Amino acid sequence: MEEMMRITTWGTRGSMPVSSPARVKHGGNTTCVQIQSGCIPGNMVLVIDSGTGIFPCSAQYIAIKPRLAILQTHWHKDHLDGLTMAPHAHADHARVSVYGPEENGFGPTEAMKWLFQKPIFPREFAQIEHRFTCTTLGNPGNRVIVVHPKAGINLITMAEYLTAGTNKQLHLGDQWHDAAECMIITMYKTAHPDFAISYRVVENPTGKVFVFVTDHEKQAEHSKDLLDHVRDADVLIQDAQYTEEVYATRTAGFGHGTAHYCVEVAIRAKAKKLYLTHHDPMATDEDIDHMVEDAWWFARNIIEPLSLLKIEAASDYMKIEV
Repeated sequence: MEEMMRITTWGTRGSMPVSSPARVKHGGNTTCVQIQSGCIPGNMVLVIDSGTGIFPCSAQYIAIKPRLAILQTHWHKDHLDGLTMAPHAHADHARVSVYGPEENGFGPTEAMKWLFQKPIFPREFAQIEHRFTCTTLGNPGNRVIVVHPKAGINLITMAEYLTAGTNKQLHLGDQWHDAAECMIITMYKTAHPDFAISYRVVENPTGKVFVFVTDHEKQAEHSKDLLDHVRDADVLIQDAQYTEEVYATRTAGFGHGTAHYCVEVAIRAKAKKLYLTHHDPMATDEDIDHMVEDAWWFARNIIEPLSLLKIEAASDYMKIEV
C-alpha cells in the first residue's frame, strides 16, 4: 500500500479549455483530478471529472492500468468532453466506470449517449458501450462510495457505513472487508445551476483527507453541512473562478466561487492547504498569480491574522501529497 494519498491535477481550467502564451504556467486543460492511494486497486485509475485533462491522464496509464473509474461532479460540457478522446474509451482491453448524479432523468448513461453521438462525435455510444459501466449515485447525502484494493469501488448507504463504524467490517461485493483498509468518499450537493456534487475523500489507513469542491457558488453564509464536509481537510481544492469585482458586477448566479470565499470556507473548516481551481478562461498566468497573492492578503488581514493556511493555485500536471 502506498504510504500517502496523492493528487494529480491534470486539468484546472473552468468553462472551456484554453491555449495561449499567457496561459502556460497554470495550464489550459479543463477539470480532471486523479486520486492515488494504496486503497485503490492496482489496475485502476481513479479520477474526478473528465474534462480535457483526462486525455493526458488516460494516455499515460492505458498500457498499465486498463480500468478507468470516473467520479463526475456534474454533466456540464467542460467537465465531460475530454472523455471522447481518452484512450480508455476506445481500447479493446480497457474498461470505464462512470459514477455521477442524476437530475430529471439525466444521469451517467444519458450523459454518455449525449457525448458519443453523431454529428457531435463520429462514434455512437452503442459502438463502445460494452466497455462502460454507468452508475447513478442517488441522494448524495445518503450514499457512501467505498474503495478497497481488492473489492474495488462499491456504493453503500450511509446507514450501512455508520453501522459498521470506521474499524469494523463492510460487506463489499460478496465478501467482508475491514473498513480500516478502505478509502471512504462522501458527497455534498453544491450550489450550482444544475445538480453538482463535491467529494470528500478519507483514506482510512492514514487518516488523510482530501476535499474537492468545484462549481460551487459563493454564498453569503457558510452552511454547517458544507463546513462539516470540508472539516479538517489536509488538502482542499476549490472553485475560485472569479475575482470579487467580476463576481459582483457580472457573474453572480453563474455557479462559481471567488478566492475570498474559498479562503473563508477553508479557514472556518480548519483546512490545512487550499488550492484554487476552475480558473477563468480569460485569466492569464499573471492574473492567477495576483489572485493567489490577494487570497493570502485577505486570509491574514481580514479573516485570521495568524492563519497557517497554505494557499496556492492548482495548475495542470501538479502533484500534491495529501
